[in-house]
Amino acid sequence: MICKNCGNQLPEGTAFCGVCGVKIEDAPVSEPEASVYEAAAPTDTTKYEEAEAAAPADTAQYEQKESVAPTYINDGAVNESAPKKKSKKWLFVAIPVLAVVLAVVLCFNTLTGFFVKNFGSNASYFAYVEGTSLSGYSNTVTSLYGVGKNNIVNGGGAEGEMAIELGDTLTTMLSGYANGMDLSWLKQIKIKIDADTVGNKSSGTLALVLGEKTVLNAEYILDNEKGVAYLRCKELSDKFIKFEIPNMSGSAFTAMSTVAANSASSSALNNIYDLMEYSPSEEELDKLLKKYIDIVLKQVTDDDVTKEAGEITANGITENCTVLKLNITDKLLLNVVKAVLTEAKNDKEIIAIIERFEKGIKEISEIEGNAVEEYKKGIDDALENVDETIAELEGNGKEYFSLIDYVNGSHEIIGREVALNGTTALSILSAENGKDIGYELSVAGKLSFTGKAQKNGEAVTGDFSLVVEGKEIIIISTENLASDIENTTLNGAIVLKLGKDVKDLMDSSAYTTLSLLDLSLRMEFESSADKALSSFAVLSGEKVFLKLSVNSKTTEAIVADVPADGETISSDEIEISDLDLSKVIDNLKEAGVPQNLLTILQYAAMAG
Repeated sequence: MICKNCGNQLPEGTAFCGVCGVKIEDAPVSEPEASVYEAAAPTDTTKYEEAEAAAPADTAQYEQKESVAPTYINDGAVNESAPKKKSKKWLFVAIPVLAVVLAVVLCFNTLTGFFVKNFGSNASYFAYVEGTSLSGYSNTVTSLYGVGKNNIVNGGGAEGEMAIELGDTLTTMLSGYANGMDLSWLKQIKIKIDADTVGNKSSGTLALVLGEKTVLNAEYILDNEKGVAYLRCKELSDKFIKFEIPNMSGSAFTAMSTVAANSASSSALNNIYDLMEYSPSEEELDKLLKKYIDIVLKQVTDDDVTKEAGEITANGITENCTVLKLNITDKLLLNVVKAVLTEAKNDKEIIAIIERFEKGIKEISEIEGNAVEEYKKGIDDALENVDETIAELEGNGKEYFSLIDYVNGSHEIIGREVALNGTTALSILSAENGKDIGYELSVAGKLSFTGKAQKNGEAVTGDFSLVVEGKEIIIISTENLASDIENTTLNGAIVLKLGKDVKDLMDSSAYTTLSLLDLSLRMEFESSADKALSSFAVLSGEKVFLKLSVNSKTTEAIVADVPADGETISSDEIEISDLDLSKVIDNLKEAGVPQNLLTILQYAAMAG
């Protein structure tokens, strides 16, 4: 056998040349083991077939073993979870991706602002930051509107207690003015109130408490639909006094000013209630406000806005920001008016609201005409005047004022200034450095409100001063004050003290005695969605001079039934002699009212 590569003589069956190492392709494959097994294998396979037939039919144990994941050996250790390596690899990819997606969602406004600021026009960035800010105001307005409408249409209930506490200093002063009369019974006065309103009807109770003694219990029922009110004081009479509430002549919607002027009348209140049912919902109002905010901001062009990097300083605290300046001109104002009127003319939401109002008005009064047609005609007339004015405009027209926005790194407006003819008329600035906040408000250089505070979450603690024409009038301190206007909650405390210049003036005038009292006002608030506790305390130094506390909570509204005719007496027929004052006098006596004062009250009642 010869190697075709080098010509070396090779033994038969050689696989590789011993000289050059080339594989001998024609060499037979040596499979000794196969030859051995082949030689030993029986030619008759009958016995294997018979054995297979005799094997058990149930192969579940074999199938089960086959389905079990194989065991892998890694560096001598058995690893039972080796087959899961692929899904772990996906987790390593999925977790960071989800984290990035979540971060993008949470920081969407910041990221949007970043791209608009750096890659958009000056006008688009101005529209973005102002749109975000105004949208927040819209949420607050519509939320308060929704609460008010719900209270009028669906009614509600509330119960509370108002307490008046007289301090020792005030009690002593009043006693001196009353020739030494004992006024200790006046130290605490409480008024307990329970009021319910459902639709056009309302009712409630009122109790007067001196110390721990209830002196008077009063009940009232008001039926606006029928124009009747009922009032009863149990200590004076067992009958309700019936009052007729005068009706308002004419339609309540002929002019809303007429309704306002006659708001105390039954008809006006009734009409307001009926018309509120046709007013836009909270969602409709919010949608309309945001829609027209967007329309207004879209009229701003790059010719109207400048943008530059800057900083804002408020009461010594400085923060880097972006400064946006908008020049308000005739052209911009006219374009805004035209855009708003053009959209409003055929706005389906506005037209639907007008039609609902018109339907409601026609149900409560006799009026003629088509409100939608009159609405559209009024807009057409206004648009015609706007177009004529724009046609006569030279360039951008007159510049009215400039609006300057100071925008922080989160694209939030932290300061605003309004300038007239280059002079700042209004300035509201705030700057943050960590937890420290500086605040400044200035109006035409005549009034200023400045201060510093520290933030703890949403709560603010700090000291501020109100200065008018260079004179310090009031010092205002806040203690963990946090407000949520949208949810109508306020928590924390506010303290008001007289400013230095006012105290100096009082020290050198006829108010010296009052100045010695060192008076201040402390207001404390604790509220949630369904209850509120407020107190207003006039302090003399650290002691209470006079304190008013109000504690209230919402309840389910249950309006009392109108009393039967036999339980009422007309207000035109009632006489003072029909009222029994003896029970009230007894209650006052038990509350500690001196006899000489009771005698005066009895004579006054008889004279009346």
